[in-house]
Amino acid sequence: MASHIQYDKRHFGSVGSTNDIARELAEQGCHQGVVVTADEQVQGRGRTGAPWSSPVGNLYQSLILRPTVTPAIGGQLSFITALALHQAITELLPQQDCLCKWPNDVLCDDAKIAGILLESKLSLSGKLDWIIIGMGVNVAHKPDNAPYAVTKVQELYGGATLQTYELHDKFLAAFTVFYTSWLDFGFSGIRRLWLERAKGIGKPIRVRLPNDERRGTFVGIDESGSLILRLDNGTEEFIAAGAVFYDL
Repeated sequence: MASHIQYDKRHFGSVGSTNDIARELAEQGCHQGVVVTADEQVQGRGRTGAPWSSPVGNLYQSLILRPTVTPAIGGQLSFITALALHQAITELLPQQDCLCKWPNDVLCDDAKIAGILLESKLSLSGKLDWIIIGMGVNVAHKPDNAPYAVTKVQELYGGATLQTYELHDKFLAAFTVFYTSWLDFGFSGIRRLWLERAKGIGKPIRVRLPNDERRGTFVGIDESGSLILRLDNGTEEFIAAGAVFYDL
């Protein structure tokens, strides 16, 4: 059985990004379970490297893990992170319609509430030396002029003040359960739970790839986490990375 994660919390005031701090700690050989939080980020970034708005009042954290798996398997941690965040948010906001969007977004009332960014380094064996899960959650603020719908926890919370540590603690508690299950039993259980919370199953979507775009029906995800897209001719295509849109 996998051992329980012992979290070692390191909090900072203003940083470039929590992932940058976590990377330095990982390179210095810190143990699994170190989690870096900050009041604000002045150089926060998203999956494509675009700036991520990071004012004081939101949750910014980066968790360092050292699972001895290949990078392809390590990518499944994006689903675990989304599941844990989904659970944490729905515990705080039980009346909200929150769903998971492939591969690692969480939507509340069809609006994005968080960003998740995975960074990793390989060991000489080809397995992960470390992987960092960076996460920014819109608690008190949300980005201006985003090219998609965005929301924040306090907006959904009826305007009441919610402390970031409340969400942080609920996330870590949920993550421990999902991460331990994944280490012990693999991805199948995580996959099932994610699909139960997924947006758009059986619906038409378009998937933007680096140099192309695909349209079809969102069938689900396979045992590796790739999106299964059924094309109009009935064939199924498996997509490992891309951006999903529902506006057909």
